[in-house]
Amino acid sequence: MEEAFEEAADYIEDEGGTIDDFMYAFEDVLEDEMYKMEDDDDYEGVVAFFEVLGDSLNYSGSLPEFFEIWDEALEENDDFADFFRPMMRRAVWLSVLSCLVSLVATLITMVLQYGYYGYSLELFRTGSSRVGKLFSAFPRILQIVGTSIMVGIYAFLWSLLYTVVAVVVVFIGSLFDGEIDALIIPVLWLAAGVFYVAILLRYALVPFVVVDESSLGVFACIRRSKELMKGRKFKLFVLELSFIGWSILISLIP
Repeated sequence: MEEAFEEAADYIEDEGGTIDDFMYAFEDVLEDEMYKMEDDDDYEGVVAFFEVLGDSLNYSGSLPEFFEIWDEALEENDDFADFFRPMMRRAVWLSVLSCLVSLVATLITMVLQYGYYGYSLELFRTGSSRVGKLFSAFPRILQIVGTSIMVGIYAFLWSLLYTVVAVVVVFIGSLFDGEIDALIIPVLWLAAGVFYVAILLRYALVPFVVVDESSLGVFACIRRSKELMKGRKFKLFVLELSFIGWSILISLIP
């Protein structure tokens, strides 16, 4: 299949042509490939698969009826079922394996990031740090996952509240005349946005608390971060703003 696409694409690139020319070239190459597969055990299944695929792609009815085409083919066409079911089982297992690999990679990246926070703290306090500090957060992986989940839940709930407030602001603004409406909505929306950002900044030090005070639990780390951020939210906000120029510059680099 992949070879058929590549050969058809190479033909169009050499000869030039439209997408219709590509499809005709692809069909010709595919027929040649299918002819070569006639002695293959999966030949009948491959043919049946493309027949069902063609019927479903040409179908213009409702979505449930679209899936009925595949269900009927699985029940009535043994060649198609023998080819399609093992293929789908392999696809499912590959998807599960891909999800597990992604999950493990995410966890390792998260723990290494927390280790970097510990490395940075030690470097700031003593002027030097060990490379092994980058891996020091692995024993606290459950605490790291727990705090990350809870901070994510809190942020999601606050975002829902912000959405509700934004809807209320629009509703309140609609009660006034056009000129007043144009003034009130931006002001109220800005106030709600500032409040939302200030709330989220309370959780900014959670990763540092986790690596610095390992005796604290998940909720204690969150409370400690809130305490440390009192009176410091604006400073952190200004610090984050100072990186906007770098972000813009990076986005412009091809």
